[in-house]
Amino acid sequence: MKSNDSSLRGEADVFQDLLADALAIQDRFVAEPRLKTTGIGHLKSRGVEGLKQDAAELAAKYLKRRVEAKLA
Repeated sequence: MKSNDSSLRGEADVFQDLLADALAIQDRFVAEPRLKTTGIGHLKSRGVEGLKQDAAELAAKYLKRRVEAKLA
């Protein structure tokens, strides 16, 4: 039973991470003027510096998880 509880906790952690990532980029979605009622649009680029920052943050997050998994 313990392994099931820990896997559910792990899934909840992943869900929280995904939700936080989705909310963080919400302001970058832009509706096309003609199609704004349909939800069709595009994602504004953050530029090269923004992409570098995103990559660094993701690398740090996953490195931390790998270290925690090895310690567990």
